[in-house]
Amino acid sequence: MLFAATAVRMPIGTKIIVFCLYLTAAVLLINAIGVPRPGAALYNLSVTFHQATNIVAYVYALKFILDEAAPPGVVIPKPRADEVIE
Repeated sequence: MLFAATAVRMPIGTKIIVFCLYLTAAVLLINAIGVPRPGAALYNLSVTFHQATNIVAYVYALKFILDEAAPPGVVIPKPRADEVIE
């Protein structure tokens, strides 16, 4: 499936992240409905999984941003050889 805005396919990593978010939403909805029995363990598991997925999505997006080249006219200073980068 191609997207109209970009005319490219969605990356596999993005598909996995979206699937994990849908899975988490489904578990939270099932817990809200009360099937099989609402409990703190299932809720805590799904919220933790959701937060972990958000962290992975943030790092994944950050990788794309940092891999892009700087726009023309922007000078990115390089550290000197004697500077220590931490």
